[in-house]
Amino acid sequence: MTETEQSWLTPVTEALQTLPESRCLVVDIPVYRPDLARQLAAEAGLVFRDFRAEYLKLVGSAAEHVSIEAMDAWLVDCVAEAPTLFHNAEALLACHPPERRAEWFGSLGERTWPNRLVVPLYLFGSEIDGGQIASVALDYQALPEQGLVSRLLHS
Repeated sequence: MTETEQSWLTPVTEALQTLPESRCLVVDIPVYRPDLARQLAAEAGLVFRDFRAEYLKLVGSAAEHVSIEAMDAWLVDCVAEAPTLFHNAEALLACHPPERRAEWFGSLGERTWPNRLVVPLYLFGSEIDGGQIASVALDYQALPEQGLVSRLLHS
């Protein structure tokens, strides 16, 4: 990977270097790019956990009844096992009003986690209160281009 392809990670790696490993970091990515989330997980030594693929898909049509508390319990289990990048939380958060999402975001920042936790957001990054939780907003122009194969694989 070239330096240019990796430079988008700099704000995230700098934030992770200064943030205690027991704290959560939210990364506001201005476009849905699972490939970047996977790259971030690999670079930061995090286990990539996809809530939509690993949890919601398994419950099928009952997914509409999954609570934020259920997602949170699954997240707690994931982070207890290993440093985690928690991808696709917004698949469930989109079903809830901004006030409820704000509560959940706040709870991420209030807790002490047993391992590193990074949560990429693509839709609701603007809802993050920097006083509640550590966050990094990435610049769209700094993101590497997404090749055709990557677009097809991650769409």
